[in-house]
Amino acid sequence: MKKEKDKLHELIHALSKPEKRFFKLWCNRNEPDQEKTYLYLFDVLSKMQQYRQEVVIQHLEAIGVKRKYLNYNKNFLYNKILSSLRAFYESDSVELQVKEILEYVDILYNKGLSSQAMTQIRKAKRLSNKHELISFLPEILRWERKINGPPLNEKTVEKFYKDYEEAIEKLTDFNELDFLFWRSNVLRHHSNRISSPEEQQALEHLLEHPLLRENKTKSFYSAVRYFQIKAAIFYSLDNQKEEYENNKALLEFMEEHPNFILEYPRDYSTVFSRVLILSKKQEPDLYPGLLQKFREFGENAPRDKARVQSFTTTLSLSTELVRLIDSGAYQEGIELFPVIHKAIKKHRSFLSDTYLVNMYYKISYVYFAAEDYSNSLKYINKVINEFDEYTRPDIFSYAKLLQMLIHVELGNTSILPYLSQAAFNHFKSRKKLFQSEKVILTYIKKIPAIVRQKKWKQTLESLREELLAAFENPREKNILNYFDFISWLNSKINDVSFHDAKLQNKI
Repeated sequence: MKKEKDKLHELIHALSKPEKRFFKLWCNRNEPDQEKTYLYLFDVLSKMQQYRQEVVIQHLEAIGVKRKYLNYNKNFLYNKILSSLRAFYESDSVELQVKEILEYVDILYNKGLSSQAMTQIRKAKRLSNKHELISFLPEILRWERKINGPPLNEKTVEKFYKDYEEAIEKLTDFNELDFLFWRSNVLRHHSNRISSPEEQQALEHLLEHPLLRENKTKSFYSAVRYFQIKAAIFYSLDNQKEEYENNKALLEFMEEHPNFILEYPRDYSTVFSRVLILSKKQEPDLYPGLLQKFREFGENAPRDKARVQSFTTTLSLSTELVRLIDSGAYQEGIELFPVIHKAIKKHRSFLSDTYLVNMYYKISYVYFAAEDYSNSLKYINKVINEFDEYTRPDIFSYAKLLQMLIHVELGNTSILPYLSQAAFNHFKSRKKLFQSEKVILTYIKKIPAIVRQKKWKQTLESLREELLAAFENPREKNILNYFDFISWLNSKINDVSFHDAKLQNKI
């Protein structure tokens, strides 16, 4: 059963405890004597783990609020929360400070207080230059010119236009790189990893763009985009070495600009997380130290600590679980599950569906590899039944396949025809398939029949040989990131456990 969603409910459950406490204090301070239906609604939704509109209506009707006013009260509350968040963060966020200063400039100028307006403009300009907030500079310069009035000499005119032109050049540079960034992300989203020479050619052509040949960026944020684009392209090309080098360079670049980390700790921790994941294979000796540093950053985040700590805690657990899966240490993975479940419960309001789908799939995988098929089925069903398939379409496809294999192991032969058809249809509906996926597709519908055969090993051996042939192309091995088909096939063919087959598998 898919969850009922509501933007107000999602916003409230994304609030940290300090943000919730501030919201109530802020409302009571600004409207001390007014009856606040919206605060009652806030409490109802705060306690509601899963949104149910009829339950909300019942609560409101109990205090005399008619059903027809539900949307009004929800919209009012939603805007109130956004206003309180702005007040909560205005002292921490430099961007919000500059925006607020520019509002003051407008008010002071329209009241004829030009001298005071210019004092505020200088303050905004100083902050924008210090933190390289290039998007504000053209507006600041326009206000500066407006307040000063007509220039008295040509030198002043030239300086103004030189400053303005420089600001526009920085914005143009960032805008062009930003376009390339989102283009690379579109390619990454649709392809995840390239599956055809045409896709590889498109990505390699993007790398040849003049702005990406070398780093000649004109501002801090343009340089960030430069490294992000190259890392995204190398990710799609499955070139982990180059992806790692670009993410590592970006992390070091950010660390050279501590003001950025103070302002955007989550952006820093996102890049750090990818460096951490890739370091396991690229520089394994650095991994333990990086993991410790990553966790410590979450515990000492300069701002937005609850969210950053949520991210670093849950991501480090996910990274550690992947390490255990890669090494075949499935029992250690199971021992980690209580810590993972505790973290998910504690940080649930900050976790995306993408993270949960990914984590539940990994948990199901570990249980499957450890031959605990009942628990494996429990978590793979959560992936398939509780989340939209477009949350992670790649994982959803393999979840369908893993679900079928779990029922094979459980001996639930009666349900296999339905599951194999569903898996077949889902894979076939995808526009682009790896050759290895096409091989699997030809065998999916045979599964119910071959399970009933006493000599089904021959069929599995044929499947293994076709997959191994496909894996001669390194790109085809990408599917092993989702499920180790070769180890599973070997376990069935040689009558050994998945764990033992994994240890023996040299692919």
